[in-house]
Amino acid sequence: MVKCTLIKTGMKIDEYFPFKRYAAASIRFFVGNPGVSIVLLAGMITEATLNFLEEFWQIYIERLQIPVAWYGMFLSLFIVLKLPGNILASALRKRFGIRTILSGVAAGFIYMLLSGDRSSLAVIAVVGLFSGVADPMISGYLHHKISDNDMRATIESFQSLGLKGFTALTGIGFGYVCITTL
Repeated sequence: MVKCTLIKTGMKIDEYFPFKRYAAASIRFFVGNPGVSIVLLAGMITEATLNFLEEFWQIYIERLQIPVAWYGMFLSLFIVLKLPGNILASALRKRFGIRTILSGVAAGFIYMLLSGDRSSLAVIAVVGLFSGVADPMISGYLHHKISDNDMRATIESFQSLGLKGFTALTGIGFGYVCITTL
């Protein structure tokens, strides 16, 4: 392991990994394709938020005073509802469109935030259904809109980086809400 760190290639890091070139190409792409930028941004925010719904649904259900004995049923329901979303992603995208689906998920989260009653469980079920759509839909959108393979790989890497950033920011937001509502 130590031996690997002592190997010298004779190449500078900029020659081996041209980060500046990739960053500049990504920025040019996003400036030239604002529609892709909006869908990608909305997808990253949606996926980050869905990540925390999967983490905090037990706390949410507990605050609705639903007994612990029902948690297994709710977990099974969430898992089962994601399957049709993954399988039907293409059909749902054609029927409703990406922006409508992402807007619906955002509206569902806003409803859950404001309602605080058991009717929000139905909204969680619908959001769970559409959460299975989010990842394949965004990836498919990128594959249809970006024909250059190198650029697609660069943008998908940017999406992954952005998703991690939005997940961190969303985690801070969820943490703040949890602390202030206890």
